[in-house]
Amino acid sequence: MAIDPANVPILGNPNPEVPPAAARASCSLLLLATVGSAAQLAFYGATADHDLSAFLIPLGLAIWFALSTRAGRSWARPAGLATGIVNALPGATLCTGATGLAVVLLVLLALVCAGRLMFRTEVRAHFETHEPGTRPSGSPRGSRTPIR
Repeated sequence: MAIDPANVPILGNPNPEVPPAAARASCSLLLLATVGSAAQLAFYGATADHDLSAFLIPLGLAIWFALSTRAGRSWARPAGLATGIVNALPGATLCTGATGLAVVLLVLLALVCAGRLMFRTEVRAHFETHEPGTRPSGSPRGSRTPIR
């Protein structure tokens, strides 16, 4: 039984469609925010006596949610933004200088821009779920045989 209402594998459609430019840009911005948060966490972990290894799981989830957003998973949009905010929190609480504050502001700016792009009206069709019982390809639910 598939978890996704479109009845495609959870890690991606075997026959993906090309996402709109706004969905690709939001994926890139989510990945950029994740890289910024990871770099900041690595810096604070190396220079201070903080163990931030617990944030490796949200970093991995953020990457997965960004790629799922590009694949058209509607559940990945709010999840990607939420994990991006969770990843930005330690940087925001531990920043001490202007550089740390600039990185936090850039990460938050990337998250705001990604959220704005993901919820635009022209990309809504990319994230819509399909009719229950059918897949985007038109084959019935539960069928793994492609239509020829």
